[in-house]
Amino acid sequence: MKLLYCKECGDIFNLKFETVHCSCGKCYGNYEPDGVTAFISEDAVPLGFDNFEFAHAVKLRPDSGDGKRFNAFVIPIECKTVIVED
Repeated sequence: MKLLYCKECGDIFNLKFETVHCSCGKCYGNYEPDGVTAFISEDAVPLGFDNFEFAHAVKLRPDSGDGKRFNAFVIPIECKTVIVED
């Protein structure tokens, strides 16, 4: 799964097949038809996490105490599944 982070307003939001924007409108993006490749604005910071690991953490969500952790990461500038608008 890919998310976008806006350094201007601090929003973190998920991508969809239609273009979505942060609250301030500076960052936006969408999934391409393949459902993997993302098209994003140049100011957006793409984030990612493994769908399987996330689903596993949700499944093991505890009733109380610390939540179940999963790994997230900042997607590198050079990435074959992220297209940055010129």
